[in-house]
Parts: sequence; C-alpha cells; structure tokens
Amino acid sequence: MQLLFIGSILLGMTTPPDEQSASDRALIPAAWIVLGGLVLLSIRTLFIGIYLAPGAVVVRSWLRTYRIPLTEDTRFGLEAWSDWLLSKGQPVGNSQMIAIMGTSPRSFPATGVRRSRAVVQRDLLNAFAGLEDVTEETARDWARGASWRIQRDRSKLRQAERQRRGGRHSDPSGAPSR
Repeated sequence: MQLLFIGSILLGMTTPPDEQSASDRALIPAAWIVLGGLVLLSIRTLFIGIYLAPGAVVVRSWLRTYRIPLTEDTRFGLEAWSDWLLSKGQPVGNSQMIAIMGTSPRSFPATGVRRSRAVVQRDLLNAFAGLEDVTEETARDWARGASWRIQRDRSKLRQAERQRRGGRHSDPSGAPSR
C-alpha cells in the first residue's frame, strides 16, 4: 500500500509547472515530506519482527524497538491481535500476537500473525528464554537453525494433539492459553 502511495505522489509531481495551480505548487513541500516518510516506513518494514539476542528478545515495530530482558520468570504467551489504529482495540479473527505474561503483562501488535504461526513463535521464545549462557551464535542458531526447526516441529505436534482432542485453545497441561 505504501508503494502505491509513493507512486501516486511521484506521478502527481510530474505535472509540468505551467499546468499547476497555486495550491498545487504550495503542496509540493508537503508532498516531499510525506514521500520521505513513506519511503522511511517502507524501509522499516524490512526490519519489523522478533529478534533473539544474548539475554534479551528484541521486538521491532513500526516506530519503536523494545528490548525485553530475559530473566528466569520471563514467559511469553499469546493474545488475540488488536491494534488501536486498525481494529480500534477489538480482537481480529484468527490473528494472535506475542505477549509477555506475568506481573507486568505487555503485548506487541507488530508480532501479529495467524494463530498456528504465533503458537510456534511463543514456544520458541519460551524455550529460548529458558536457555543458559546464550551467546550471539546460540541466538542466531535458535533464530535460523536446527533449534528453530526442532521447536517448530514440537509445537506442530502439540497443536495436532490439541486438535485431535478437540481442545482448540488448551496447552498440553490442560490449562487454557490466552
């Protein structure tokens, strides 16, 4: 969508100066500012997501980057995706987002994905949070390597078992997940 707006602005700016009205010419500086902002947001989309780092999980959203320090009581859960701008705070369909559970819960709308993918992410983050002596290489391995695939496969098996039992939102311990 951003690329469509960028293209529209650039196309509109190709009008020859002698065919522009005074109000069109007055809007040219604003158009450049909007164009620059859209280009910056388009570039930022390449970096939105969840990143693993030694002793922390980094969540990059549109405008902010959150660094979540991992302690022994850090646990990740799921919440129905909602956003103050797009959904006016109402949960949306089958989309889930990562949330930190515990004494100061917090959710991250930029992590919103379909439920099956969110379950895999949550399980991976909880397993990563339980690791000791995490290095940069360990974090990279968990994010991209064999550990991620193993955790994803375990999560898919647990999900298949829940579906077989008919408990759509329960975990293996029988407690409902958020």
